[in-house]
Amino acid sequence: DFPAMRILFSMRHSGALRNFASTVEELARRGHRIHLTFMMQDKLRDERLLRELTSAYPGITHGFGEASRRPWLRLARRIRSAADYARYRAPEYASATALYDRAAARVSPGMQRIVRLPLVRTRTGLRLLTRLLHAIEHAIPPDEGIVELVARETPDVVLVTPLIELGSDQVEYVKAARAAGVPCGLCVHSWDNLTNKGLIHVIPDHVFVWNEAQRREAVGLHHVPTERVVVTGAPVYDQW
Repeated sequence: DFPAMRILFSMRHSGALRNFASTVEELARRGHRIHLTFMMQDKLRDERLLRELTSAYPGITHGFGEASRRPWLRLARRIRSAADYARYRAPEYASATALYDRAAARVSPGMQRIVRLPLVRTRTGLRLLTRLLHAIEHAIPPDEGIVELVARETPDVVLVTPLIELGSDQVEYVKAARAAGVPCGLCVHSWDNLTNKGLIHVIPDHVFVWNEAQRREAVGLHHVPTERVVVTGAPVYDQW
């Protein structure tokens, strides 16, 4: 058995508990303390699972941890959205017009023109552009508000889900954890997340996937080192 840990679990909203309630409950049952932090309100406003968990387990707490709106964050969002958009110019997504249009809506007309240049549209051109955007991403410091939240909670580990929304602010949790020297893991939220959302812009220490197919997607599509990918099964199906 592991000693009791303090876990900071960043979710886009409380609706993510529909997939991770069993995981959070089992961690609490084993004596770990979990602080759930949400980026926004669940659009369905259904917080029954959250209430049930926090009522049954005093070690589960929650709050909001939205990134600030400072200039560095605005730049980071543009860089992430551009990299996500470039992803859908790759040949394997040639027929995925709906995914392309969704990503295009998040970038400027200027960036769209750059990505459509003949040189950039080659595999080599797209790879070089993506590397440049990732280099800029890694040079941008983590959001100060998220850094302060991580410091305040003093977690032993930081978990995030889903992380791969287009232009996701959750990257700030991975960067803040890295800056604090705290291990960080991505818990893949759904069966199709690694194929039809955004990229993993900053690779965490571990990526927890459902199956071998997702392991291949994490390695092949997101360039996660094989040794960082852990197959756990699908948490959403724990009840069965």
